[in-house]
Amino acid sequence: MNGRLPGVYMVDLDPAGKQHFNFWREEAPARSLFELPDWNRVAASLMGAKLIYFSGITLSLYSNIGSAASWP
Repeated sequence: MNGRLPGVYMVDLDPAGKQHFNFWREEAPARSLFELPDWNRVAASLMGAKLIYFSGITLSLYSNIGSAASWP
């Protein structure tokens, strides 16, 4: 999607070695995948793929509307 940047994750370690996570993903284009105007065309293409991998992180990006999108 034009003008939008991918999400960014950073992990920092404090002096004790504890991990601290920072996320900047609110405007990531991936968030809109299931809400694209031509979603049915995208879904039809995905249905023809041999493998589709959605991680837990991937799925956490989507809104309730997007995650409820119907597949053809």
